Amino acid sequence: MSGRLEALLADYRARLPARVAALEVAAKRLAAGEEAARGEIRAEAHRLKGSGAAYGLEAVSRAAGTLERAAREGDADAVASAVQELRGAITPP
Repeated sequence: MSGRLEALLADYRARLPARVAALEVAAKRLAAGEEAARGEIRAEAHRLKGSGAAYGLEAVSRAAGTLERAAREGDADAVASAVQELRGAITPP
């Protein structure tokens, strides 16, 4: 991998925790009945699914896909679970 690609991947990974933290907040809003949060979660999960795949981060892409489906269905419990799965996918072992 070239130095430029490594830098892009490092920058992407550095921004993931803040993106997941925003999803955690949105998941709490959805659980509190704020229906607008559902669309926000679905859209961000969709973006993460694609960008994770583009960067070769299969676990991130897979977890984001699970989150996108849960948000589409409007299941607040499944959304909360999927956000935690995504948190685990971005946390280094």
